[in-house]
Order: sequence, then structure tokens, then C-alpha cells
Amino acid sequence: MGIALELVRLANEYRSTWNQGVKILFTDGEEFKMLGMHKALEKNPEIFDNVGFIINIEARGVKGPALLFETSPNNEKIIELYSKASKPFTYSLTSTIYNFLPNYTDFQLVKGTIPGINVAVIDDLWYYHSKFDVPENIDLGSIQHYGDQLTPITKEYLTNSKYSSTKQLKGERDMAFFTIPIIGIIKYSENLELIVTIITSILLTLIVGIYLKREPYRLKTLLYKLLRLLIKAVIASIQALAIVLIYAYATSRDYKLISMVVTKWDLWVAFLSIFAIFTQLLLTFKLRKQGSSKRLPFYLMGAAISLTVWSILIHIYLGNNFFTLIPVMVSLPILLLNIAAIESRLWIRVASISAIITIIITLAPFITSLIIALGIGALPIVVIPAYFAFITLIPLGETFINE
Repeated sequence: MGIALELVRLANEYRSTWNQGVKILFTDGEEFKMLGMHKALEKNPEIFDNVGFIINIEARGVKGPALLFETSPNNEKIIELYSKASKPFTYSLTSTIYNFLPNYTDFQLVKGTIPGINVAVIDDLWYYHSKFDVPENIDLGSIQHYGDQLTPITKEYLTNSKYSSTKQLKGERDMAFFTIPIIGIIKYSENLELIVTIITSILLTLIVGIYLKREPYRLKTLLYKLLRLLIKAVIASIQALAIVLIYAYATSRDYKLISMVVTKWDLWVAFLSIFAIFTQLLLTFKLRKQGSSKRLPFYLMGAAISLTVWSILIHIYLGNNFFTLIPVMVSLPILLLNIAAIESRLWIRVASISAIITIIITLAPFITSLIIALGIGALPIVVIPAYFAFITLIPLGETFINE
């Protein structure tokens, strides 16, 4: 409520430049089958007359960044508008993930007819709708982040003459998008993602073919590494499941894959579990100083092939595969440098550190949001994309071991 009122207060400062109007709707009974929104649509449908854009301000916690987790269908023009936000934070994949959750927001009832966005903080669900849900526990940084995103969007929509038509934000296709800290929002068509996935797959196939043509006896080595990586992914998932089951038993909760009842320490347990699992897996790689340059291509190819297969499957079933495709894309230049047999290791190390930074800053916020959104019960699933990103970092890190 406070965020909505503050947005309107700020918008009134440039009231003379508006090309659109503003309506504020406060509803109640959302958790009880969206009762307030149903009644608004039933008793006062005129509220929604001449509405061309909806900003649904939500919360599923009391802190963390304000996440744009859903848009209305055919969102190409909405994402163009959202790109005006300061400090954007969004992933198109969250719309798919959101559909797996057992709860919906008021926006669910109108998103098919009116363009709009759903924005919420999702961290610290322990405090949400409980006796701890008091103003003192609300993070002011989260409130500010709502403002950082929604204030510029509101101003753009109200003052830009192209939005004077309520039909302006109705697009014809969906965009895929994600955000990178500091850089901002990266948006592209889903068709482009398919094209990039195909090109990346072809390039990787060519690179693997060149390596194996030079050293055909290494085919068994590559296949062995692929099998080993897949087995380790399964082991990581089983270990995560075992940890969560023990934790659920210790805290007297029933295990659920999605939206397990939350406790205060879930996120810490999830992070410590991932750290422990990956540390144990790291030790099995037996990193060594001698011969790491010869091992690098095959470890990296094994990781890249695994991720490429996952990228194709995820694109087919979920429609957005940036979190598996990016590690492959940043690995290709290192493999190409190895093919060129550059004498100096400098360029390989520069490319490797760039790849490591890109993977970490792109995927770490996403994986964290995934754990928070789905709950600790989903850790056996979340650990798999985290694992495949992790195994790419291992051979990249080996380039910094002195030979």
C-alpha cells in the first residue's frame, strides 16, 4: 500500500506532462481464493475500463530484491518498458517456475486481457504472514528497490505519448530475458535463443571433432569424463535429498518437493548443503599442477557437452535455457584458444577469468532466487543446474595452477 501511494505522490510532481491516468486498487482476501479481486471484477468491472497497464505490487517475504517474476503474455513491449527501470531484477524463467507454485496473485485474473507485471520480494518467508510480520522486520532496502524499478517505469508510461493508447503494450510475441548485476537486463526473442543454442551446439561439435581428430585415442577419455560428470550430478542430487529429508525430520516437517513449510534457517541450510556437496565433489577431481593444460580441454568439453544437452532439453520443455547455455558459450573461446595452440598461457587465463566472472555473476543470483522461490524441498532439483555451472568452473580454475 505504501509503495503504491508513494509512486502516485512522485507521479503528481510531473502531473502536467501525463498522457495517461492512474488508478489504485487495494484488494483483500487474496490468500482466500483472491476473493477481493473476484469481487472487484464482479461488482465494479468499470474499474478496469481504459486500463492499459497494470503494476501488481506483491510480497512473499519481507526482504531481498524486488523481483519481476511474471508478465502478461506476449510481453515484448512490456519488457521494452521495463528496461527503463533502475536496478532491474528479473528472469523470464520465473514465470514458468511460478506456475509450479500452489498460490497465485490477483494479477492472475486479468493478465490475459490487460498487459502488466507482477513484482515481489520473496526472501524471508519465515516472517511473512506470521506474528513476526511487523514493520520493524521489513527491509527498507527492499522497499527502495521497488521504487528504483517502478518509479522510472511509471514516469515513462505516464509521460511518453506513445503510451496514450491503452493498446500500446499489447505485443505479438514473448521475449526471453534475464538480468546481470551492473550490466542490467538482457532481452532477446525466444527464436533467437533457439538459434544461439543451435549455433553453440554446432560449434561445440566442431571443436570436439577437431580435438578427437588430432588425438582419436582420447575418445574413450572423453566418454569416461562425460559418464563421470553425469554420475556425480545424480550423486549430488541424492545427497541433497538426503540432507533435506534429515533436516525436515529434525524440524518436524513433512517433506514436500515444492513449497515445503518454511523455517528461519532454510536458506542457510541450503547454501551450506550446496557448499558441502560441491566441496566433496571438488576433492574427487584431484586437481594437480602437472599436465593441467592437457587435461583442461577434456574436462571443459565434458562439462560443455553435458550443459549443451541440458540446454536443448530445457529449451524444449521450459523455453528458457540461459543458465545452462551461458557456461557453454563462455567456454568455447577457451577451447578455441587451446586448438590454436597458443604458446603463451596469458590469453587462456584472461579468457578463463572472464568466463568465471560471467558464470558467477549471472548464475549465482538466479540460483539463489530459485532456492528461495521453490523452498528447500526443491534443493535436489536446484542442485543440478548449480552443479553443471560448478563443474565448468573447475577446469577454468585449473588454468591458474602453475605448471
